[in-house]
Amino acid sequence: MSIEESKEVSAIMSNSELFRTPGFDFINDLIARRAKAGINMRVIRTGPGDSRDLWRSSKKDRRELRCAPEDFEMGVTTYLFDDKVSIISSRAEHYALSIQSPEFFAFQMSLFEILWSVSAPVSAS
Repeated sequence: MSIEESKEVSAIMSNSELFRTPGFDFINDLIARRAKAGINMRVIRTGPGDSRDLWRSSKKDRRELRCAPEDFEMGVTTYLFDDKVSIISSRAEHYALSIQSPEFFAFQMSLFEILWSVSAPVSAS
């Protein structure tokens, strides 16, 4: 099953790495494919804020954005969908990992929900 077949994607993205890894073009392509397929996305951004007004909450793009507490920084980007957990490292370590496991997915989603509950909503663009 691919991301285009999912019903919802949840993601944790590092502000410090967002524009470097996976990169602007990759994220824009993913946004377009996901929105076209009617898939909703919840995103938590971590680390220091970014002044660029990109990828905020958007009904059109089917995205809800929250910002993690300031002291919570992750150098990796994580995508959670179906029973898959995909992790993309910082540019410094340069790796990607995808695990398909209902148990590991459930564990990671529980952690995501805890972080989501303490993260601040970001208004729509």
